[in-house]
Amino acid sequence: MSGAKRTAMSRSRQTAMSGARRTAMSHPALSLVTAALLLGGCTLAPDYRQPDSPVPATVGDAAAGADAVVSTGGVSVGDADHVRDVLGGGGHIDFWRLAIKPGRPFAYGRYRGLPFFGLPGNPVSSMVTFLLLVRPALLRLAGAAPAALPRIRVTLASDVRKAPGRRDFQRARRMDATTGAVRAHAFERQDSNVLSVLADADLLLDLPADAGDLPAGSEVHAIDLAGLLGPR
Repeated sequence: MSGAKRTAMSRSRQTAMSGARRTAMSHPALSLVTAALLLGGCTLAPDYRQPDSPVPATVGDAAAGADAVVSTGGVSVGDADHVRDVLGGGGHIDFWRLAIKPGRPFAYGRYRGLPFFGLPGNPVSSMVTFLLLVRPALLRLAGAAPAALPRIRVTLASDVRKAPGRRDFQRARRMDATTGAVRAHAFERQDSNVLSVLADADLLLDLPADAGDLPAGSEVHAIDLAGLLGPR
C-alpha cells in the first residue's frame, strides 16, 4: 500500500483481531495477518487471544470500539469451529466457502454492525484470503481507493499440477529473466499449512478454475508479492 493509503487507514479505522480458534495452527496465521495490517497502516485493538475464555466473550471484547473484526480460524465445520455459532448470536454470515485454493473456508458477515472477516486457520490460506479479499475491503472502509493487486504475465518453468474446479493461487518463485520474459517455478509443495513455502515465494500464480495440469512453457497471470510486501 502507498504511504497515502497507510495514512488514511491509520487516521480513520481500527481493526480488532480475534484468534478465535484456539489451536496451534491459528497462531502463525494471526501473526501473519497482524503484520500485514500494521504494514497497511491499521491501528489494532488489544490482542484478545485468551485460551481459557469462551469464544463469545473473546470476539465480543475484540469488537468493542473497533471498525472491523478479523478472525483467524474457527469458521469451518469441525468440533472446534465456534465462530459461526458466535455470529449467530450477534450478527450473521453473508457468504461462506469460496471456490478458491487455498482459502475455501473464508467467511464474511456482520457482527454487532461491524464488517466481519473470518479467515481460515491455516497460515497460507489466511494470508492469501487477506490479500485478495480483506485488504481491499479495509482500504475501502478507510476511504481510500483500493489499488488492483500488482499482476504480471509469467511463463511456467516447469509443469504445474492442478485439479479443475477451483481458482488456484499457487506459490512460486521468479527465475532469472534471460530472454526478457519472466519465468516462474511453482513450488512442489502447495499445502496451506507450509509456511516456509510462502516465505520463499515472490509470486502467486493465478490459475483459472477450469484449468487442469499445465505444462512447462504455459503463460499464466501471477500476483507479484514483491510489489505488495517488498523484496523477499
